[in-house]
Amino acid sequence: MEREQKKLVKKADLDVLDIDEVILSGGTSHVPKIAENIQALFPETTNVLAPATSTSSLNPSELSARGAAIQASMVQGFDKEDIEQSTHEMVTVTPHTQYAIGVQITGQPNDAFTVIVPAATAVPARKTKTIDAPAGDVLLVVSEGESDIKVTKPELKAKTNGATVEDAGDSDEDDEEDDEDEETREKVYQVKNKLAEFQFSEKDRTSSKT
Repeated sequence: MEREQKKLVKKADLDVLDIDEVILSGGTSHVPKIAENIQALFPETTNVLAPATSTSSLNPSELSARGAAIQASMVQGFDKEDIEQSTHEMVTVTPHTQYAIGVQITGQPNDAFTVIVPAATAVPARKTKTIDAPAGDVLLVVSEGESDIKVTKPELKAKTNGATVEDAGDSDEDDEEDDEDEETREKVYQVKNKLAEFQFSEKDRTSSKT
């Protein structure tokens, strides 16, 4: 089952770190083991809504019918012409950003890429963000960035040849602890295209605050 879940996430061109919330629908969502397996696939920050994980979640058996009823109540007050206009391709096919748009500032560790506009954001869009910059002259580069998943595996401890019996026993315990260590996954961004850059001098920044 876990393999099928990973295939589904990969088919959507996503990673488990890209998903913030999972809503389980259908009668089998009441099975605690299914909710536990799905929760284990995602990080702790991902919210899995199911009766087995949250007592306040909606009844999974009613989600489809509930969604259809809400949608019907939203459109019942409109005329047929209004509905056809609102579902026209010129309205529904909205362009989205292919990559995330962010900034890099000189002086930050490893030229960190700070996301301002996430990928797949409908355009036109307007985003504002306050960023702390180091003292002195600052170069701000606006770029497109593509997300990637960085996998860090735990380091294995080197075994020593001159180990006593007691040391060997401790070594076995350490090996068991090492086996329990899991790889860590984090989202990082690779710069794809540079869009613009701005140079700010210390004098300009000081005068703008007064």
